[in-house]
Amino acid sequence: MFTGEYDEASIGYIINHDGEHSKHKIIHAYFSDGTDIEIIKDHGFYDIELNKYISLTETNYKEYIGHHFVKQTSNNQLEKIQLVNVIIEEKYTGVYEVVTNKHLTCFTNDILSVSAMIEEFCNIFEIDRETISYNQEKMEADVDKYGLFTYEDFEQYIPEEAFELYNVQYLKIPMSKGYITQNEIDFLIQYYHENIDKLIKKHISLF
Repeated sequence: MFTGEYDEASIGYIINHDGEHSKHKIIHAYFSDGTDIEIIKDHGFYDIELNKYISLTETNYKEYIGHHFVKQTSNNQLEKIQLVNVIIEEKYTGVYEVVTNKHLTCFTNDILSVSAMIEEFCNIFEIDRETISYNQEKMEADVDKYGLFTYEDFEQYIPEEAFELYNVQYLKIPMSKGYITQNEIDFLIQYYHENIDKLIKKHISLF
């Protein structure tokens, strides 16, 4: 979202919702170019019409049929595709989500997405829907107005490496705008904390 260009990043975190195969209610989404994707409960996608990341769920999917989303093409370009149908079905499957270092987003079945748990991390700044990147002028204005967190604000909660990997400094913006609460941040810290040591050991070579 900082450049609007396709990029690569190592995996920062894998959210294992259910490592063993079990029966789940699946939200099976179909798109205009033939792409389809299966999710459970919810998942975040960048909605071009709304110009933000949204959580697609079993109860709200009808609101987004007809909306356009971003797809990565075979030559790493970005194009618009339309959500045309959703079918709710049951399936035996394991369930995982990927969070990438720095970017936080990833392409799931070639569709730009983010874990619904952290979609507000990617809705921090206004997005330019033509370039699929943050509006640089408004981004700088937000930083000037609200400021950024420093590691000293979080040193009692997370290692400095995690602070850098997940762009935590920018969370001051959505908190100031009322997009995310301190309780929600506390929940995420607790949720990620049990695996944070494993994360740091895996990626310490990056620094």
